[in-house]
Amino acid sequence: MGPCLGGQAYHPVMQDFVIQCKETGFMGIAGPAFVQTQLGEKISLEDLSGYKAHAIKSGCTHIVAADEKDALDKCKALLALLPTNNTEKAPLLPTKDDPERECPELDTIIPDKATAPYNMQKVIKAIVDDGIFFETMGLYATSVITGFAHFNGRTVGIFANQPMQAAGVINIDCCRQSLKIHPFLRPV
Repeated sequence: MGPCLGGQAYHPVMQDFVIQCKETGFMGIAGPAFVQTQLGEKISLEDLSGYKAHAIKSGCTHIVAADEKDALDKCKALLALLPTNNTEKAPLLPTKDDPERECPELDTIIPDKATAPYNMQKVIKAIVDDGIFFETMGLYATSVITGFAHFNGRTVGIFANQPMQAAGVINIDCCRQSLKIHPFLRPV
């Protein structure tokens, strides 16, 4: 929510999920003055350690929040998807969404031509309970999609190729995303 500079910046990146506020969250092992002294380069705090540096470039920020209230709301939403500890199953939530329902919109989302791109976000939202998908790392390695949703009330982790970006190619950055979601991946 605020600046986290110097040695303290090592701590957030070792956590399972980092939520960073867009305007006030800064995370870096050195500030602009240090960079200028050591490298002779002028750089703003935002460019050096703001959300773009970590949500887009480094992949250290998993969720970007507009402000402090949004950060807390997103944190609550994420925690509601996860078990309270490692020995419990993820919470089972009541849903009015029929697990046996058909998804006729898939006929128009997925093209007939196998090489034509389509938006996997639309596919995910069409098949998950109530169309609710909690995306993580949405600005990093955008040829894949990671996040959480529910199927028949049960939380699942989702890792999917995004054909709209680089034809859904999985590269090393995409693999880094899978490390954050893999404990929750389950066959569906």
